[in-house]
Amino acid sequence: MEGKRLIIVLPSMMMIVVLLCTIFEGSLATSSIVFSLSGNAYPKGAYFVDIYIGDQAKPFELHVDTGSSLTWVKCVEPFENYAQSMTIFICDFSMALSFVHFWCGYKQTGAFDGAGIFGLSRGPLGFSSQIHSQGLTQQVTSHCLSSRGGGFLFIGDDLVPPSGISWTPITIKSNHGQDYGSGPVELLFNGSSTQVRGLQFVFDSGSDLSYLNHPPYQDTLDWISDALKRTPLIRTQPMGIFPICWKHNKIPIRSFDDVKNYFKSLTLNFTNVPNIKLNLPVHAYLIHVGVNLCLAILDCGQVDVENPNVIGVFSMQDKLMIYDNVNHRIGWASRNCNMPAWR
Repeated sequence: MEGKRLIIVLPSMMMIVVLLCTIFEGSLATSSIVFSLSGNAYPKGAYFVDIYIGDQAKPFELHVDTGSSLTWVKCVEPFENYAQSMTIFICDFSMALSFVHFWCGYKQTGAFDGAGIFGLSRGPLGFSSQIHSQGLTQQVTSHCLSSRGGGFLFIGDDLVPPSGISWTPITIKSNHGQDYGSGPVELLFNGSSTQVRGLQFVFDSGSDLSYLNHPPYQDTLDWISDALKRTPLIRTQPMGIFPICWKHNKIPIRSFDDVKNYFKSLTLNFTNVPNIKLNLPVHAYLIHVGVNLCLAILDCGQVDVENPNVIGVFSMQDKLMIYDNVNHRIGWASRNCNMPAWR
């Protein structure tokens, strides 16, 4: 998968000093840590948080990844005999002190932006799990990724809205139970049943695009193609990593407004909970590339992964996504992600 073709050779755990200068909501006794994010779904394909590491607090831009167990930074050689202690300082003016494990990734292959990975999976070595083990926050992680770039991330439960969230239980046991997955899911097209049911999905902020196993992918492509018959949109050549693209047969496509009447919404209907749906409007599964539109869902095909159905950041834009490990559930709600986290 794009953004997941990174091979990391991990040496012994790198023990370093880390300084996290974060924003806190409310009083100093609050238990939520808030980070500002940079990056975008396209063309960067990732969102980043700045972490300050070392005695002189050097900033590292780390890729926010709910599908990764480890937090690590790039290095040029193994650090097998590094110092045997590590400290994390949280700048809440009381200088709360804790110990957190980071690793060093000194051999990477494939395209990769950023200085490392901010691992936020459910596993015991995920960053939020480690912060929770120190008694600083509840084991809840949330991100809001803006389609205009940037957004925010928080760890802890103080900023979780008391209402208006669609919740589905975490049900998948893939990746040794560390992934954020749920199901079963039925796919709806234009609000109608498609008879494609029983799918399991992983929510992964480390994946830029969304993925479907081949049969539901082909079904989805067929539904879109049928809906576009007798419209001015026709298939065109692939654009970069996007194999399925369309163009207007008369005019360049300048915005989604030019084609909004031709494409229909996709919806994930979580059948294990009544009336819980994740709606994917046109801009959550199509991407504007030049003067064309391309499908931002890829065919997982024969890729050897435990669960081939993935919701990536492109389909999570402009939503508050909440990974609640206390109550073992995943939630979402539409949100202006350019507003502060506490509004």
